[in-house]
Amino acid sequence: MTSNVYDSAPRASIDLDPYPHIVIENVIPEVDYKALEETFPTVEYIAGREEITNNRSLLADSDRVLADPKTPEPWRAFFEAHTQRSLFESAIKLWGEQIEKHHPGLEANFGKRLENFTTARRSGKEKCEANRRADIMLDCQFGSNAPVTAMSSTRGPHLDSGAKLFSSLVYFRTEDDDSTGGEYELLRLKKGPFPRSKMKYIPEKYIESVKRIPYRRNTLLAWLNTRHSLHGVTPRSVTSIPRRYVAISGECFTGARPFEFFSHYDEWDRPIERLRAKLKI
Repeated sequence: MTSNVYDSAPRASIDLDPYPHIVIENVIPEVDYKALEETFPTVEYIAGREEITNNRSLLADSDRVLADPKTPEPWRAFFEAHTQRSLFESAIKLWGEQIEKHHPGLEANFGKRLENFTTARRSGKEKCEANRRADIMLDCQFGSNAPVTAMSSTRGPHLDSGAKLFSSLVYFRTEDDDSTGGEYELLRLKKGPFPRSKMKYIPEKYIESVKRIPYRRNTLLAWLNTRHSLHGVTPRSVTSIPRRYVAISGECFTGARPFEFFSHYDEWDRPIERLRAKLKI
């Protein structure tokens, strides 16, 4: 696979409610999709050394996948295509107008225009020094939500890291998966802004549901990260079948405000809010 999923996403397909996102079904040609589907790794492989517990989110990043000589060729090609500069170029072609609208201070923060950003493949944890070697770090990850032994959500309402510019998911639901739930839920802030310490799990009182994107095979869900890009995953019913997907993202760990630029509320700069964040209250 030499192209990437953003190449199938026309700008006209962007939905702005409640924040910029797109949904495209059958995003990968069926022949290519089947080759990927048949060789999608087990939840045990993705978990690695992590414990597999109820509905737990498990990930295997591109560094690990591409370093593994046993990675099937269809997947090696997919991961390479989604961590190259061409992926970034396709992404800004899609999101460019919305990036200018939602992040007008981008050039001032990073000292250069978006099209001049350097790119590299993400390495390890977000604060790893290697992730500062380029302006934007690209990653492609195998994702699996472990089998569900008690109905639950794998991730409640939250806001992504302020280092993240764009993100996307490609679902690989199996034909025998008869579970319910596990939908991506787009949320809107109704009260706030919420405390910065709560961005990883936003209390219900601050939000309202806008729409839900079903968990369907060969479906692309992509969104631009902004301070309004609140989302979560709806509870999934008990099942022995993992929820499978691939996650693709672009993150910036440099600039004047690393780790906070793309999803920051000005109110968080107030002394009282900085104190609350430090105390995690």
